[in-house]
Amino acid sequence: MADDVPALRYDWQSITFTDGSFKAETGAAGVGVYDPRNGSQVRLDLTGMPDASINRAELAVIHHAIQQGATCIADRKVSIHQIVKHMQYPQAHT
Repeated sequence: MADDVPALRYDWQSITFTDGSFKAETGAAGVGVYDPRNGSQVRLDLTGMPDASINRAELAVIHHAIQQGATCIADRKVSIHQIVKHMQYPQAHT
C-alpha cells in the first residue's frame, strides 16, 4: 500500500508556513510563522493595526517571513496573487 503513495512534489522542510487572522467583531488580529528549517515559531499580535483586515494580516505575516530570510512561503493563494499583481501592475493599486 505504501508503494502507491506518490513522492512529495516539494520538500516541506524548505517551506516557511505563514497564517494571519482577523476578527472584525473585536478588531483582534494576529499572525504566525513556522519555519521547519530551524523549528522557529513566531506569533505576533497585530490588534490595533490601522485598517485591519484578513488580507492585511496575511500580507503582514508574509512581509515578516521575508524579513526573516524566508524564500519559499506557503500562504493563502489570494495573498500571493496580490503580491504578484502589485509587482506586475503597481499602478493598479492605490
